Amino acid sequence: MIKFKSKKAIKEYLSESNLEALTIDDHDKALIGVCETFNGYVAIYDPDIIIETLMKQGMDYEEAEEFFRYNIIGAYMGEYTPIYLTGIQWESKNRKKKHTK
Repeated sequence: MIKFKSKKAIKEYLSESNLEALTIDDHDKALIGVCETFNGYVAIYDPDIIIETLMKQGMDYEEAEEFFRYNIIGAYMGEYTPIYLTGIQWESKNRKKKHTK
């Protein structure tokens, strides 16, 4: 298992491992890792952080969730489209959060 020290390290590893892997513009904060698939590596995002970012841009929760589901998850662009990890629990220096539905 690879432990990345920064979002930049994740993006560098992803670009070195799969030049065709797609990332989501303006959502680097939600990038949490890389997944190896049959076809190559893809980006992994935390949907809760994406929704939080959309809310900071002025959407309420319902609008942000709908936007995320329709425009981001719904934007399948081939085998290197990012994946979204739900139901995770993680800790960081400044924040503790449990992701549950």
